[in-house]
Formats: sequence, C-alpha cells, structure tokens
Amino acid sequence: MYEYLLIDDDSVINFLHKELISIAIPNAIIHEFQSSKQALTWMKQRMQEGTCPRAIIFLDINMPEMNGFEFLDELKMVAGDHFDQGCKIVMVTSSLNEKDRERALSYPYVSNYMEKPLTLEYLSSLS
Repeated sequence: MYEYLLIDDDSVINFLHKELISIAIPNAIIHEFQSSKQALTWMKQRMQEGTCPRAIIFLDINMPEMNGFEFLDELKMVAGDHFDQGCKIVMVTSSLNEKDRERALSYPYVSNYMEKPLTLEYLSSLS
C-alpha cells in the first residue's frame, strides 16, 4: 500500500486533495506539507531510519523557499535508490507552461504532470 504525500503551499488545495484521496482510497495514509523543505526533512529522516515509505508524492511547482524543481534536485541527491523501491512523483500544478511540463517529465522518477486539482477519476486509477 502506498502512502500519499501532499506538498503544496496552498492549504486549501491540500485540504481538497486530502479529501479526494480519502474518498478514492479509503484508509489511505496521507502526509501533508505546506513547505517542500519540511517534506524533504521528513523524507530524509524516514530514509535515515530505514523506513522510507512506498509513496506517491503530489508536488506543486511554484512554492516559496524551495520550488518543486529544487525539491526534486535535492531529493535526487539524498534518495539514492529509494525511488526504485516504489516511490513516484506526480507534479500537480497550476502552471500551463509547456517548458515546466517538459522539465518535470525529464526527471526519471516523475511519473505524471497534471493541472490542479486532482480528480477522483485519476486517484481511483492509483488504487
């Protein structure tokens, strides 16, 4: 079973996505972060403990402090082979910029790029 990480500085979007995941995937384990730095710290701690989850990470691009691409670059340096063990990243953004889409999908562990918000149909396909 996957754990789900919501990384978005917009608390309303996180709330909506959390509710949608709960409907589409009952009993889902959901972790919510309004800062990509907080999420990265949490993930580093889990990896150091040897308990990195099989996770689907829903990641926004445009955030203060550390944007989604900076998060991906940092995660790549610390994650090692953890993504080969079942972690996936879905970029969920309001950006309509084709260059953002191309850049996001150039990361081997980014499995999808979607416009906000997530949909029940998409989430149901994950379970």
